[in-house]
Amino acid sequence: GVDDLFTCIIDTRTCELETKHSPEAFEKAMKAANASDPTACMLIDDSVKNIRTAKSLGWTTVLIGKHERDTSNAFTCAEADYHIDDV
Repeated sequence: GVDDLFTCIIDTRTCELETKHSPEAFEKAMKAANASDPTACMLIDDSVKNIRTAKSLGWTTVLIGKHERDTSNAFTCAEADYHIDDV
């Protein structure tokens, strides 16, 4: 598992189901983690939209998957610090 690699893992329920591409979701996540420095936070996600929001707020970003879910077309995301096939 990865539990020992992170201080805490936060999901959308922790953020009161705020949509992940909303800056408010990231603010709630940081509050829940008692984090004041966005560079100490990481989003691991398969959505380019979510990765872009996290990066704009200073988070480290990991994009999972290299093909779009709906079309299977290959894609990239300049805002992703890391882009991997799967976890």
